[in-house]
Amino acid sequence: MDSVIHSDAVVQAAILTGLVLFALTMAIMAQVLWLGISARASEKRQARFLETWRPIMAAAALGDVQQVLPAIHWKDQLRFLLLWNRVQQSVRGQAHTALNQLLYATGMHTVTRLYLEAGSPRARMVAITTMRYLAPPGANRRLLLMARRAPGPVSVAAARTLVTIDPERNMPQLLPILLARRDWSTPHCIDIVNTAGPEAANATLLPAFREGTFAERERLLPLLESTHISQRTRALREFLDEHPDDSLTAQALDLLAVARNPYDTERMRALLDHPQPRVRAIAAQALGHTGAGTDDLQRLQPLLADASWYVRQAAAGGIVALHGLAPEAVEELSHTFPDDYGRQALQRALEARP
Repeated sequence: MDSVIHSDAVVQAAILTGLVLFALTMAIMAQVLWLGISARASEKRQARFLETWRPIMAAAALGDVQQVLPAIHWKDQLRFLLLWNRVQQSVRGQAHTALNQLLYATGMHTVTRLYLEAGSPRARMVAITTMRYLAPPGANRRLLLMARRAPGPVSVAAARTLVTIDPERNMPQLLPILLARRDWSTPHCIDIVNTAGPEAANATLLPAFREGTFAERERLLPLLESTHISQRTRALREFLDEHPDDSLTAQALDLLAVARNPYDTERMRALLDHPQPRVRAIAAQALGHTGAGTDDLQRLQPLLADASWYVRQAAAGGIVALHGLAPEAVEELSHTFPDDYGRQALQRALEARP
């Protein structure tokens, strides 16, 4: 009797499991079907929208803004702003003003403000891009607040828009935010500064670098590449004079070496025996571009036996790049230098020579 009851329970459990799996399968099929129908409906709506608004925006870009415009359904508001921004990116001159007039005529400037204040992350990003071209009164205050408080991607977009609208005015206001927001990666910060341009970068970054704390200098140093090379070299020389053996020395020297200025040749010679291997490597590579002759060859040769692979390779590259050396002399050194690793470094440098 017990075995019969047990068997009935097993059968009932199997039937129940089968029904549950069937229901789940049907639910998944219904979901997939609904997604397909929804996607097709969205594609049709997108096609109808573009068919209506592309010609209108093209005419507006040519200065012909229609007096009577189609109504924009709420489902199409984000589509409108996306298309409007794409057209703005592709035009020049007075076409920007004409497209702004179209935006105001449709009332989408109000929607843009709503997206800025309470839109989804995607809608806020689109609204921020719209502000780049529209630049209405009060936009700076709103965008600065977003750069200070909004989540990472939205705040970076707000900062880029600010320096696009008015780099000279907005870059100084953005600097404290840039220094404070550690969630902004260095590439994002470089992008913001590059968007602002070298004039705004010079006026803002160089004084801040000269007067900043260690943490601020560490943050600003990679951004100095966006400043004018002649002005940043002065700031870097001052820093290296004051901090000859700092954790930022190598990074500052690397940026200084980009200038390949003969004025810095003596500095590079003096740093060939620096305790930091990276500093030695940068100095050796830079000396190859600004030094010359057998004297600098004699200075670089000991680094071919350095304990660091990077220093050996930099010294080899510097030797190959030295002015005033006969190629035969370098070739001979690559076979006669007493250190095996040094000879290999020279041979690699010679093979890589253009």
